[in-house]
Amino acid sequence: MPKFNEYTEPNICHALTELGLRDYKYEGDDPVCESDFNEKFTKIFDDGTGWGIECKDPSMYGVTYIEAMDKLISLQKKYDRLQYREKRREEYPELAEQLDMLWHDMNEGIILGKENSKWFDCIKNIKNSFPV
Repeated sequence: MPKFNEYTEPNICHALTELGLRDYKYEGDDPVCESDFNEKFTKIFDDGTGWGIECKDPSMYGVTYIEAMDKLISLQKKYDRLQYREKRREEYPELAEQLDMLWHDMNEGIILGKENSKWFDCIKNIKNSFPV
């Protein structure tokens, strides 16, 4: 059964696995209602000989549609937060470029503090040693 990893958009099978369900079969897209869930979900019980017995009785599933959907919504929120952070992170310039912008702002007096900054003096010495 698929395990949710925050890098793959979650589906109902991820939710069922996160809820601890094993030995089930789910066929089709995520459910749109309880009857859709009950139609697509099958619980499989071990018959004691290594073979599985398929059960379509919702009272035997070990999970309800509401529980599964609540978990799916929770997983989707986690996934969406990560996607938002990743998209935001990708928009930032490289760290070296950010530091260069900071140095230039300090050098031009836009940001105060260059007079007593070891970092600023270090970068200034390097820039003076290797002018563009």
